[in-house]
Amino acid sequence: MATTTKTKKATKPLITPTQELCDQLITRCEEMSYCVPTNFEAIKEYSLKITFSRNTREGNWWEGKLYKNGKAILEVENRGDGGCNYYNGVKGNTSWSQDLRDFSQASEVAYPNEQYIQHEIAISFLDIINSL
Repeated sequence: MATTTKTKKATKPLITPTQELCDQLITRCEEMSYCVPTNFEAIKEYSLKITFSRNTREGNWWEGKLYKNGKAILEVENRGDGGCNYYNGVKGNTSWSQDLRDFSQASEVAYPNEQYIQHEIAISFLDIINSL
């Protein structure tokens, strides 16, 4: 009788904003530098992990989880159609609406001079630094 062993899939660690990552993004890709925060300290406790991604006719559809201090707080979905992200609480999180407000306020501090919705830019930034 053969035995099987399960191997755990290696997981990539969560990436949180640092000054080094901000500088790296500015140097590496000028087109993406729009999403580098003026004050990364305001969002340094947040990270984003993409859990699903697929190309569609309209663009790239992805789903992910937003973490605060290593704890999953929100599910984020971008349908790749040019619209805004959709936010929902992760299973068991009863304070997700407050978590979204907290993230939005932190994003406003991170991007004080921005005209666009700041938390959308912060999500873009967290996504990009995760792939550097």
